[in-house]
Amino acid sequence: MSLTYNLPAVIAEINYYLYILAIVENKICLH
Repeated sequence: MSLTYNLPAVIAEINYYLYILAIVENKICLH
């Protein structure tokens, strides 16, 4: 799997996981 070929998909996945982590952190902080 070439990173340069799938760069947009890789960036989208990283953004997705960062978004999920941010939500989880917010829930933990607000708890």
